[in-house]
Amino acid sequence: MQKDFFYPKKSLGQSFLKSKKIAERLVSALPLEKGDLVLEIGPGKGILTEFLVKYPVRVIGIEIDTRLVLFLRERFKDFPNLIIIQGDILKYDFPEEGMKIIGNIPFSLSSPLLFHLFAHWPKWQVAVLTFQREFSRRLLAEPKSKEYSALTLISSLYVEKERLFSIPRRFFKPEPKVESESIILYRREKPLFLEEHPEFINFLKAVFAHRRKTLLNNLVEYLHRQGKEGASLRLELKKVLEERGFSDCRAEDLRLEEFKEVYDALKRL
Repeated sequence: MQKDFFYPKKSLGQSFLKSKKIAERLVSALPLEKGDLVLEIGPGKGILTEFLVKYPVRVIGIEIDTRLVLFLRERFKDFPNLIIIQGDILKYDFPEEGMKIIGNIPFSLSSPLLFHLFAHWPKWQVAVLTFQREFSRRLLAEPKSKEYSALTLISSLYVEKERLFSIPRRFFKPEPKVESESIILYRREKPLFLEEHPEFINFLKAVFAHRRKTLLNNLVEYLHRQGKEGASLRLELKKVLEERGFSDCRAEDLRLEEFKEVYDALKRL
């Protein structure tokens, strides 16, 4: 092996968890049953893998770094319940339904990964994922908070979310600039309002496009992009919002069900 074999690649956002105690907590948080198929995203040096392979489950580790693929295959060569695949998780085609997922996720991969999981929602059940704290708080945010965003709502269409615990940055190498936080995602049996996708998702993105603007102004822009014009459009929108008590609201004030109510009303304009 080369001397710099374990040197983290900045281009991949690598920061390796080094606490076995925390690794064990993360694996224990994933509800495992005999015969489960577990997907580990970015096994790295194998700190989570070490605990996963001791369960009576099948484990697939997908690792993009060829150096680590070779290392992992050698380290765990005596565990027939583990397969290490070299590849990009964003191009991964889930082999079967009911998979359970775990991983420590680089910040640059956080949003693309989630949307990849959502696109393949029938294939997995539950995921224990570690993100930078800022990202996890956007996922878990409540209305009227600065973290509340389109991501909060879009993720809620697909999953129920629960915070597990924070992980201080000193437990990673190299030490990141921010704290991390682990969460558990329980996939819904069927995404909410699935028959309205993808347009409802585009609507949610649009209403949060300019956070300082009122909901009314963002909706006017959204409908203009939909090709709807007319002198009365703004008045009609204002009436829709006033009837529901949202006349002076911004996007961060509404819950998911309230956005759906507004969306349905807009379709009737």
